[in-house]
Amino acid sequence: MPEVWEDVIVEDLDVEENRDIAGLPIFIVPEHGIGCPHDISEVPRGSALAIFRYFFVDIMLETFVTATNAYVEVHLIRGWKKLDLPEFKAFLGIVIHLGIIHYPSRKHIWSTGPSGSVFIRKIMSKDRFEQILKCWHYRDYSRYTEAEILEGKASDPFWPVAEFCDLLANQFNYFWAPAQGVDIDEQCIPWKGRHKCRCYNPSKPEKWHFKIFSLNDSRSGYQLNFYPFRGKAEVRPDGVSATAFPAHILLHNEKYHHRNYILYTDNWFTSFGQLRILRKRGILFVGTIKSIRSGVPKKTQGRPRKWLRGEFCTRKALFNGSTVYYTEWQDKKPVKILHTFNTYKDTCTRQVRENGRWSRKQYTRPTIINLYNKGMGGTDSGDQRVSYYRPRLKTRSWPQRIFSHFLNVAVTNAFIFSKHTRGFETPTTHLAFRELLVDELLEDLWVQRRTFPAQQSIRGQSLQKWETDRSRLAGMHFPAIAYTEEGKQIDSTYLRENSNKDARNYERGRCILCKKKVPVYCESCDVYLCIKQTESGSTCFKEFHTCSKFTVYRQEADEEAENSDGEISV
Repeated sequence: MPEVWEDVIVEDLDVEENRDIAGLPIFIVPEHGIGCPHDISEVPRGSALAIFRYFFVDIMLETFVTATNAYVEVHLIRGWKKLDLPEFKAFLGIVIHLGIIHYPSRKHIWSTGPSGSVFIRKIMSKDRFEQILKCWHYRDYSRYTEAEILEGKASDPFWPVAEFCDLLANQFNYFWAPAQGVDIDEQCIPWKGRHKCRCYNPSKPEKWHFKIFSLNDSRSGYQLNFYPFRGKAEVRPDGVSATAFPAHILLHNEKYHHRNYILYTDNWFTSFGQLRILRKRGILFVGTIKSIRSGVPKKTQGRPRKWLRGEFCTRKALFNGSTVYYTEWQDKKPVKILHTFNTYKDTCTRQVRENGRWSRKQYTRPTIINLYNKGMGGTDSGDQRVSYYRPRLKTRSWPQRIFSHFLNVAVTNAFIFSKHTRGFETPTTHLAFRELLVDELLEDLWVQRRTFPAQQSIRGQSLQKWETDRSRLAGMHFPAIAYTEEGKQIDSTYLRENSNKDARNYERGRCILCKKKVPVYCESCDVYLCIKQTESGSTCFKEFHTCSKFTVYRQEADEEAENSDGEISV
């Protein structure tokens, strides 16, 4: 710890332009933004999915599919249909959609009322979505014995998601070169269920949560690295405190070393132990610090007990062979900053109330305060974007909450990535980017449902069985009408003369809903359906292919049939 602190004479800032960067050390990597060595020119322009797959890579998606199917085999879940990649991508699209439109509960998205989504109902049923959500895993349990699974969970509380978090953090870090300033702060993943690493903080918006330590780019809010807080299961090296451990883990990558990056932290992380780690890696530091920390100097003797607004004092000392500075400035409250490079004297304006009137007044302020204010908001900026579109997935199992959170973070990072990528022509707003990504994730499964016809069923299948046969709700359905080759309608004489031809194409049948004799049938479902509009404004053909239940509509149709002549004209 530094023992001898000396007062520093702070010079005036004599710079008219670029006042925000005055006094900063030279940044060895002036280019920031996309920092990947890959050739991104081959990615299709205007494709949000192409950018998203930089972070959720193909091997990650395939592992999710394999592990989810394996989880079903291990736990013997009944009624499971094997999951494939297009269906899993559609599942992710629905999860992102749940963050865009905040339904009162998850079941409302499949509601047939005005709050439901017709498009999502055609993509995936509610039961299937709940099935996949329940079995959503990344660790392939079929590769481990029961004893190995218990041992893994005992050694690491986040063992089921550890591989996923490590791979995703590497992708985040690999595809971005931050500006000179980075900051470390906490993220919260809401979780009220049971877990040994669940935290409680009454001052947070989500009081019960998982704590995530996050490294973000101060300028863009892009999340560069992260790791979950493991509580008592955390293994720290000797001499590294709990407050210094996040910087030890998140800044281990050599691309941050000896390039004059500046780390910004709040007073929980700031300590001389953390400063020692950063010094070894050549990383500069600016952070608020508590006055009760060991090694922090006291106020200069001879000054009044309570400082006037605008007064400040800067001291310096030697720590591990390098100079460290401590600045204390009196604003409305005292502000204490620990930093590793010098500061200058500047001014700021504050709105104050004097003699019953509000006015703007100019005060002296060191430049390190303004640098801290501009550099500390990266994690908060990223969290704010993530919170707008957080999907509320209530489950009994906690891994799904981790997956949905970092899926949301990956979409946010992909949007920031797209803003700094020239030639992609992606949407300029976060909401439009997410909507485009949802469409592209659902596209493969939607094409399958459109291309392949509905399941062919015998015409004699009862109406009760058709209610449970969901093939009528998917695929392409076209009405066919029985006409002769000459363009005339079918009559009994023509049927007798052409009895050797396909009888289905040349005879009328009973509509499966209203029981009228009609010449119209669905080619995919192979059932007769009338297309005359009823008083309710619908048709049998539409109701058959959109409604999950026929009971209400059939009652209306039966009442109408009693007052009709029995046949309709087409």
